[in-house]
Amino acid sequence: MNHPSPPGPNQAAGPPAAAYPIRAPGGGADPRFTVGLALEVADVLARHGYPVLTSGHDLAHWQHALFTTIYHHGKEPTS
Repeated sequence: MNHPSPPGPNQAAGPPAAAYPIRAPGGGADPRFTVGLALEVADVLARHGYPVLTSGHDLAHWQHALFTTIYHHGKEPTS
């Protein structure tokens, strides 16, 4: 049975901190979050066999889900 080795001098003990969600941008606007981003992510999912977006409602729902996954809302995370 292999046991994990203790952390080295440049390694923190425990799992790395989560990268997401990130702090919501001030004013709610982030120039990186575009319709194109949502469409590109949806295209990647479609290439992996997930349904293709077929309506404006699908796109609006997908943008909302993506935004709320990327950005933290409400009380700030403790980590």
